[in-house]
Amino acid sequence: MQPTPSEYARTPVRIEMQRSKERNSMVYKEMYNDAQRKYSEALDRISKLTDAYLREKAEVENFIKIKDREVEMSKKNANEKLLKDFLPVLDSIDAAIQAEKDNNLIRIRDQMLGVLSRYGLKPIKAEGSKFDPYLHEVVGVTADGEDGMVKYEVQRGYTLNDGVLRTSKVIVVKR
Repeated sequence: MQPTPSEYARTPVRIEMQRSKERNSMVYKEMYNDAQRKYSEALDRISKLTDAYLREKAEVENFIKIKDREVEMSKKNANEKLLKDFLPVLDSIDAAIQAEKDNNLIRIRDQMLGVLSRYGLKPIKAEGSKFDPYLHEVVGVTADGEDGMVKYEVQRGYTLNDGVLRTSKVIVVKR
């Protein structure tokens, strides 16, 4: 006689198979949960490493930009001492032009200023402009003219790459 389905389900082999399935199911669940946890930890680690990489990359890029700016400024101002040494020569030419109004001297000065301007040297416009303490140094005062304006330029000033190399020495109108 054959066992009924309910009797068959209670046989020791069947009971053991059921228990084995349950154990396997629990083991698989634990393995799945463990894999999920490890996967989550790996994603966190990847995220942290990516953030650290991006921060380091940004730091390196900023460092490179700073160094590039420093090199550029060094290049721009490398000739500062040489150009500063030329200023007395320009002053002498200007004084000779004032004394003699020689067109040859004017051409020489203009040529020299043209060459020096390629290296960033530019004369400061003073006469007739409003007094600017960053560009002008007062060496005298007059009452003749509009208050706060530069009346005369005693010595020409120059800028080098947008920085003041030497201020203009000026006489300012003060009432």
